[in-house]
Amino acid sequence: MQFNIKNLDMVIFVNKLRGGVSYRKEDTSTEMEEDRENSEWTSKKTVYSVKEREEGMSLWGRINRNVRGTCLETPIGLMCPKDKRGKLEETIEKLQQEVSDFNLRSLYVRIDYKVLFFSIVGNEEDVALAIRDEITELVSNLLKAVDTGDPKEIREAVAKAKGASDILAGTEAVALEKAVKTAREVARKVTKQVVKQGQRLEEVLGSIDTSAIDTARFEFLSEKKEPQITGRMDSVDLSRFDFGDTDGEKAGSSEQPVQMAEA
Repeated sequence: MQFNIKNLDMVIFVNKLRGGVSYRKEDTSTEMEEDRENSEWTSKKTVYSVKEREEGMSLWGRINRNVRGTCLETPIGLMCPKDKRGKLEETIEKLQQEVSDFNLRSLYVRIDYKVLFFSIVGNEEDVALAIRDEITELVSNLLKAVDTGDPKEIREAVAKAKGASDILAGTEAVALEKAVKTAREVARKVTKQVVKQGQRLEEVLGSIDTSAIDTARFEFLSEKKEPQITGRMDSVDLSRFDFGDTDGEKAGSSEQPVQMAEA
C-alpha cells in the first residue's frame, strides 16, 4: 500500500528573540558541613523595557504561528506543500517588514528572522519515510486523545494533525480531514455535556458517530505504508546558500525566546 504525499519544499526557519533582559546571581550564604559545601543565592532579573519586550514577544509568537502553522514538523525539518508556498511567501514578506520596523525602533530587543525554501539533494525516499513516520505518530496521538475524551488533549492533537492533512494527497488526506472534523466534534460535546452538564463520558462518546476516526485508524495504523511523493522534488545544491549566523542552532528546530544579558 502507498502513502501519498504532496510535492513539498523543505523550509529553513530561524526566529529568535534576543536582548532586553539580564539576570544576575548573588551568593547570600555558604556553610560547610565537614567536606560538603551548602550555598544559597538570589537571582535578580532586569527587563530594560517591558513594553518593548512584550511587543517583541508578540511578534515572535505570531511569526512562529504563521510559519509553523502552515508547515509540518518532521525529524529532518519543516515541510511545506508547494501549493501553499505562494501564500506563505506573501505572509513572510509582510512579517519581514514588521520585523525590520521593530528592529529599527527598538533599543534593547532584536528579532532574528529568516525563512528559506529549498528542495532536498539526495534520496527522496528518506524524506518520504520521515514524513510518513511523523504523520503516523500525529494520527496515533489524535486517536489516543479521542479515546481518552480529554478536550484539551484532543484540541492539541487536532491542531497538529490538521497540518499533516495539508501534506497528504489522495484518500489519506480525505480520511485525516474527516477524522480531524470528528475529533473537534468530540471535544465540543465532551466540554458541553461532560464538563459543564455532568453527563457520563462513556455515554457522550457512545452517542457520537466516530466512524471517521475508525477509518483513519485503519488507513494509517493498520499496516505500515510505503510513501510516495506526488511529483518530483527539484534538487538544489544547498552549498550555494549563505544562511548567515544562526548561532550554531540546528535549522528548523523549535526556537524559544533567547534571553541574553546586555554587554
